[in-house]
Amino acid sequence: MALRKFSILGLMISAIRIALTPAAADEINCPASRIVVMTSGHDVSRAKVCAPAVWARAFFERCGIIQRRKLTLEIVNRVTHPLGVPVIATFDATRWRARISNFEATLALILPKSVYRKLPFRDVYDSLVVHEVAHAIFREHVGGRRLPVTAHEYVAYAIQIASMPQETRDLLLSSFPLQTSKDLARFNDIYLAMRPLRFAANAYRHLFRNERYCETIARIASGDAEFPLPLE
Repeated sequence: MALRKFSILGLMISAIRIALTPAAADEINCPASRIVVMTSGHDVSRAKVCAPAVWARAFFERCGIIQRRKLTLEIVNRVTHPLGVPVIATFDATRWRARISNFEATLALILPKSVYRKLPFRDVYDSLVVHEVAHAIFREHVGGRRLPVTAHEYVAYAIQIASMPQETRDLLLSSFPLQTSKDLARFNDIYLAMRPLRFAANAYRHLFRNERYCETIARIASGDAEFPLPLE
């Protein structure tokens, strides 16, 4: 099964603008999905969020992982971590809702020396939406199994980078040229905390090193893949 690239995003946005279904004054149901986008913006901005969200859902469907729970994406001017600091996104598992900073707020949160600053930022933002949707769909599939945070981030980051247009993805990967090992031992808490984008780049390389990535995702979701245990 060939990996679908994200180079058709513009066409997806045009198609989605036609297919958008109003849910409420500030809500739109993304087509062919159980994803609702809430934002104070107009239909174009909602379509731009729906496109990567629908891409993420379609990716999982190709792997036989079906989204069944309704997911709400709330696009806001500011997202705050429980500790009080602004962040790009948070997820509320009780309401099955992701709150995501809007395009401008996210751009302001990216550090000046981040590799993200070298990339077209629309591609970055779309990939971050993919990341959050991937988290939600994967988490739904995991169910009650308790997996390390690194397992969840491995999947979300790898799919996030897979969603980027090839030129953007290649530029990101070239910033982290060191290849990953063949096992999962390297993907630990310290690596994730200290070098999150290098963790992301090597998660992509590792997951998509062959055409069996769907099997790998299924093994991770079932708890059969051995990630390092969380540090106490």
